[in-house]
Amino acid sequence: MNLRKVFGWLIGISLFFGVMIGWVAPLAFPPIAQVAQPIVCAGGELSQDVIREESASEVTYNSAFQCYREGEAATDVTASAILTAIGIYSLIAFLLLFFLGLRALRGQTARMREAIRAIGDPRIRMAGRTIDMQDADLPTKLVTLIDPDTHILDIHRGLSVAVRRRKPGPPERIDGMSVGIVTVEGEGPHNGEMHPDGDEILYVISGELTVHADCLDAPLAVPAGKAVVMPRGEWHKLTAPEGARCRIVHITPGPGGEARFD
Repeated sequence: MNLRKVFGWLIGISLFFGVMIGWVAPLAFPPIAQVAQPIVCAGGELSQDVIREESASEVTYNSAFQCYREGEAATDVTASAILTAIGIYSLIAFLLLFFLGLRALRGQTARMREAIRAIGDPRIRMAGRTIDMQDADLPTKLVTLIDPDTHILDIHRGLSVAVRRRKPGPPERIDGMSVGIVTVEGEGPHNGEMHPDGDEILYVISGELTVHADCLDAPLAVPAGKAVVMPRGEWHKLTAPEGARCRIVHITPGPGGEARFD
């Protein structure tokens, strides 16, 4: 699910750049569109005309492409030339974004490994992109710097603690309690969730949290500095007032859990 979202964003951004470069940019710099020539006008010459159209309210510019081959009449290849240019530049943008993202991810992982080596405790190790601290003792854990905005603390049944990076999409549950900080905006991160393994604690750091639950007759407003306990198995949804943001600490039981995203 997470990979699908990442690739979805990459494809969307790549298509945006492809349209801007392959369709819009040639109006100002015609040679940009010549990248389509070997495909739509192989063995010929691709010619571009910028057409200016004026009405009472606006002026618009469009491109028209003609393919000229020796001994043949000119062929209108406007649609295929524009689509080909968009496709080529979208592919180039996708590859650039993909490799830049991969490089950044590798650099981040390398910095995490370097930080673990600097601590020098073999009981702290990398498991994928998660820092596993279950076997470390308390003094070691106290000297490990953790950003709660980007990481989650997993408290296992044996009361050992592991740190893992927060991922987009549905939250991952463990056999224990997960502690983290999230920002709630508008309609919240989901359309409701339920925890069958225990009660969930929500503490409001800043802003105002609105709790919608089946057990409540009306939505409950929770101001900053207050907390609320959601009973085991109770469906609930978290929202914030329109245009406002709310930061909360959640202590969430696992390993089970359901969420609605429709």
